[in-house]
Amino acid sequence: MKMFKIGRPAVSKKDRVFAALEGKVLDRPPCGEIAFPGKSNDSALLEHFIYRLNADLITFTVDPYNSGFSISFENPSDIKNLAKNTDCFLLGGIPGVFWQAISEMGLETAARMSKKSPLEFRNYMRSLGKRHLEIVLELLEKGADGIMIFDDLAGSKGPFFSPVSYRELVFPELSKLVFEIKSRGKPVFFHSDGHITGFLQDLISMGIDAIHGFEGKTPDEIKDIKEIMADRAAFMGNITLSYNQGEEEAVFDAIKKIQHIFTGGRYIFSSDGSCFPDTINNLIQIYSYFHSFWEE
Repeated sequence: MKMFKIGRPAVSKKDRVFAALEGKVLDRPPCGEIAFPGKSNDSALLEHFIYRLNADLITFTVDPYNSGFSISFENPSDIKNLAKNTDCFLLGGIPGVFWQAISEMGLETAARMSKKSPLEFRNYMRSLGKRHLEIVLELLEKGADGIMIFDDLAGSKGPFFSPVSYRELVFPELSKLVFEIKSRGKPVFFHSDGHITGFLQDLISMGIDAIHGFEGKTPDEIKDIKEIMADRAAFMGNITLSYNQGEEEAVFDAIKKIQHIFTGGRYIFSSDGSCFPDTINNLIQIYSYFHSFWEE
C-alpha cells in the first residue's frame, strides 16, 4: 500500500536518500544497511548485496585501527571503484571518538580516567577527533556521499558513562566532527547500540541527520522516539534479524506498523545491524517484504 504521496520523482537512489533526510515525501522510503557479515575489502561483495536487496544506501568503512568492522577498505582510494559501479548513496563509516577510546584503552580504564583525570581524558578525546577528521576528509575526497559515525554510547541497561561525563568530555569532540562534516555539505549519520533515548536531543542538536539503532524497540516506543526526534533527524534501523522460521509474520507486522508511523518521511528502512552469516536469509527476506509492501 503506497502511503507516501508521490511528489517529485526520485531520479536516483541517491536522490531518494537525500530527500528522506530533508523530510520530503517520496514514492517509498529509501532502504540500506550499515553492515554485512565478513570483513572484506572486496567491492564486489558490496555490489552483490546492493543487487540482492535493491538497496538505496550502502555503508563501507575504512578501518585504519583494525577495529573489526564488517566490510572495510584499508585504503580509501578503493572507494572510487565502488562509486563507479553503483548509483547508491555511499555512506563512509568511521569509529566514533568514544568507541575508539574504548577500543584502545578498555571501558574500565576509560571510565576511571574520565573520573580521576577528566582534563587528560578530554585532551585524549581531542586528539582522537583530529585523527578521525583526517580520515573523514579523505573519505569525502574519494567520493563518500555522507559519513556514518559508529559510536556505541550504551548497552541494553543504559549508557556506559554518566550523562554529565558524556556532555562534558565526549560530546564536544563529537560535535566538532559533525560540524566539520556538515560544513563541507555532507550529511552525518550516527549509530549506537543500546538505550540512547536520553541522548537523542543532544545528537540532534549537533546537526546529525539520521540516527541508526533502536534495536528491540516496539512500535509504541518508536512512536515516542519519533516525537522526541520531532522531524529533525531521520529514523533508521530497529528491524530484527534474529528470528526463526515460522516467526516471520510477526516481523512483517512490525515492519508494516513502522511504515505507518513514518508516513511523513524522515525514515530509512534498515535492519538493526545484527547481520551475521546465519541471518543473511532473514535479511533478504525482510527486504523482499519491504519492497513488496510498497509495490502493492
